Amino acid sequence: MSKVAILINSLKIGGAEKQAINEAILYLKLGYNPVFFLLENDQTLAYTTPEVPVIYCSRTIPGIKSILKWIVLPFSAPKILKNISHHSISDIVVHCNRAAAAACIARIFRRNVHIHLILHSYPTENSWIFQLIYRFFLITVTRRFSSLHALSPALAREMTKKIFKQVIYIPPILTEFSKTASSTFFRKSKQNSLFALEELIKNKNKKFICFTCARLVPIKRIQDIISAIHAVNQSTKKNKPRCKLIIAGTGLCAGRLSELVNTLHCEDDIVFAGEVFFTAPLFINADTYICSSQREGLPLSILEALYHGCPIITSNASSAISELFSQKKTDIHYENYTETNSALIYEPCDVSGLKAALLRMRTDPKLRILLAKNGKKKAAQFSISSLKQDYSSLLQYS
Repeated sequence: MSKVAILINSLKIGGAEKQAINEAILYLKLGYNPVFFLLENDQTLAYTTPEVPVIYCSRTIPGIKSILKWIVLPFSAPKILKNISHHSISDIVVHCNRAAAAACIARIFRRNVHIHLILHSYPTENSWIFQLIYRFFLITVTRRFSSLHALSPALAREMTKKIFKQVIYIPPILTEFSKTASSTFFRKSKQNSLFALEELIKNKNKKFICFTCARLVPIKRIQDIISAIHAVNQSTKKNKPRCKLIIAGTGLCAGRLSELVNTLHCEDDIVFAGEVFFTAPLFINADTYICSSQREGLPLSILEALYHGCPIITSNASSAISELFSQKKTDIHYENYTETNSALIYEPCDVSGLKAALLRMRTDPKLRILLAKNGKKKAAQFSISSLKQDYSSLLQYS
């Protein structure tokens, strides 16, 4: 069988990591032999599968600062080269910029290996210096790739325009993760999942259950959801169900978000569940899923919500999200949000828009049923069975 290396920073929880593990599962079904090459050497795995070996290529020290990780990248190349030879690898599929740089360093010395880059999003920082550096990186590095791909048509068009080379759209893969957790992580996550599910079921018929799943970092804007939930509950009459939010995820802002909850005195309405691996029961039982990001590519959590029939409220955080949901002719535009046939969309950072969408979702059960039904139909295009040809074709570019 042909061997394919999937090069990524780590296999911790995140959209890129889930996409990578989904690819490994798909390549197995296609008859390839995938291998994970990781640049993080702390050996903290959220995802593993017995059929896919994991190789650590980094010589960095755990906890090293982000900027220093880029400086030590050349030292990862010899180990990558060694493993390319040892495993007879012909193709490397790359996720994340640091992994892309490491792969290019290796390719300089090993030209018979085909490297395929999958772009998840394009950063939109306002700093022109950052944009200039990032663009220079892309133009320089991408010359060494056999093919460039993006996880949304909008991103493919944007990147083709910015880096002057063809970027091909390839859909993200949606699959189940029930059998891909490492044993240590499995136990911890199972406890968190059961805790979150117990909280959800306990309040299912008493409250309107909102669910979000994200890293607790500034760009995800979880504080907007907390503020909107608080505002909605403040205006809720006694005979109406209050909103309850379940947050799955950990990150730098966990303490700050907890302080916000205490300040607003809404401890009974917000549940911090921690890292949750088995999210399917939460998607299935929640009344709505909320994505509040300021910037995104095409979040896999949104696709999971579609798959499980969970009505979605999302910020318009990228052209990929707009393209996924907007039907234009049938969209209904309200003052603070837009109603499409499979989601309610508001502008990023607009708490009033999120509050308005949340009130609409809570008070209209027929709308929730319609969004769930249309969402399931939309999710079918991202299944493994639908994407075998796309990912088989990816490896044909050279």
